[in-house]
Amino acid sequence: MRRAAACGWLTAVLAGLAAMIDRDVTPGEGAAPPSAYPREVLAPAATDRPTLLMFAHPRCPCTLASLNELRQILQTCPDAADVRIYFRTPATPSHEWMQTELWQEAAALPDTTLVADTDGTIAKRFGVATSGHVLLYGTHGELRFSGGITGARGHAGDNAGRSAVVAILSGTSTVGQRSSTFGCPLFDGKTHRKETCCPP
Repeated sequence: MRRAAACGWLTAVLAGLAAMIDRDVTPGEGAAPPSAYPREVLAPAATDRPTLLMFAHPRCPCTLASLNELRQILQTCPDAADVRIYFRTPATPSHEWMQTELWQEAAALPDTTLVADTDGTIAKRFGVATSGHVLLYGTHGELRFSGGITGARGHAGDNAGRSAVVAILSGTSTVGQRSSTFGCPLFDGKTHRKETCCPP
C-alpha cells in the first residue's frame, strides 16, 4: 500500500511539474502587426530614431521578466530608440490598475514613456494580443522586430528576442526579426495573479 501510495504521489508530482514546464515554454498568441507604422493612428515617438513599443497587462507577473530584459536592452543601447510601454486598462480603471508593480518597474526605466491603453485600443490596432510583446519600427516606419524578449514565461536571461533587438539597435542587423512572446493574454478579462497565471 505504501509503495502504491508513493508511486501515486510521485506520478502526481511529475504530472504537475510537466504541466508547469509546458506552460512555461508555451508562447502566447501571435501578433499580426502592420508592416508599416500606422502614423494615422499613432504618431511615432520620433523620426530620427527607431520607435520601440511594448504592450503589457499591468497584472501579468510574467511581464516583469520582459521589463527586466527591456532594461538590459536600454543599458546596452542607450538612446538608440524612443520607447513607449502601453499598459492595457479598462475604460474606467481603478487605482489598483494604475499602481501595480509593473507600472512601478516600468516607471524606473530610463527615457521610457508609459501610456494607459484604454480597452487595449492601441494594442488592437497594432495586432498584439500577448503581454510583453515588443514591436520595433525603423526611422522610415518599417517593421524591424515583432515578438517577445524573454526565452520563456516569466524568465529573464539571454534569449533570441533580446539579442535581435540589440542587434538591430546597434546596427549589426537590418533584417526584420520575429520571436515568440511568453506572457498572459491582454484581452481574456481575467485578473492576472501569480498563482493562476504563471508557474513560480
